[in-house]
Amino acid sequence: MTILAVRQPSLKLELFEFLSLLISFAPFESLIFTVIIVPQASFLGHLSGIVVGYAIAWGVIHGVNKYWVISMLG
Repeated sequence: MTILAVRQPSLKLELFEFLSLLISFAPFESLIFTVIIVPQASFLGHLSGIVVGYAIAWGVIHGVNKYWVISMLG
């Protein structure tokens, strides 16, 4: 969702036919929704995921590379 927010920020996310949200704010809207619905969910963990998603989308982190594949399988 975060990568989509960076790549196509003008898209709109339609929810329940009456709520239209800009996709550029969707990661943070999802974070707030998760905190409200599941209070035990880690706010910091989800926020970290959003930050890493933006880092991948902006090219700071190059996503899954050989190092990550070897680390996951090894």
